[in-house]
Amino acid sequence: MPLGTRASSGAAQTPLAAWNDAGLLQWKAGKLETAAASFEAMTVLDGRSRVAWRNLAVAYHSLNQFEKGERAARTAISLDPLSAKGRYLLGVNLVSRKR
Repeated sequence: MPLGTRASSGAAQTPLAAWNDAGLLQWKAGKLETAAASFEAMTVLDGRSRVAWRNLAVAYHSLNQFEKGERAARTAISLDPLSAKGRYLLGVNLVSRKR
């Protein structure tokens, strides 16, 4: 399941973008728990970041933490109700929970 894209590397990054980039690199390296922690840090910095919540839903799903993934996806949807990605992630986590 793909995650979001990295921020551009040429300009100075915001702390939120830095956490996102760190989480993406950790996820790609197979460090799923560390990636989830980075995405959790994003939600603390900006609880309204739908990217943070969507990436967190993917990370939780990869860790077989489907209930947490469901909650993260629902939060992403509440921030962007028309998001196909958020709804897809909710469905993936619900199916994985067999709900």
